[in-house]
Amino acid sequence: MGILEEYDTSRLCNETEAAVFRILYSYVEKRKGDPAFLQFCICQTCIMDIAAIALNHLPPHYRMYSADTPHALKQFHYLDSDLLADEVMKAIKIVMSSPHHY
Repeated sequence: MGILEEYDTSRLCNETEAAVFRILYSYVEKRKGDPAFLQFCICQTCIMDIAAIALNHLPPHYRMYSADTPHALKQFHYLDSDLLADEVMKAIKIVMSSPHHY
């Protein structure tokens, strides 16, 4: 039996990943409301490609999620929102220059 089978890893959370998806979601919502805002594809493939590229250029910040500690998110205030947004924008440009969707 391996460690992943022996231990429950479902409560492990990468805060960088969550932050990237929050930023990306806000861009998608703005794009839906204003088609002139950031011309980029919002299909499943492109969104996942954008997230993957951004996350590969950012350091992970893991924590263990617990329903008993809802304040846990506050301890990750050190994630640089400007850096995160910059990496998402770079990833959008990369994916839009060569999309993989069908």
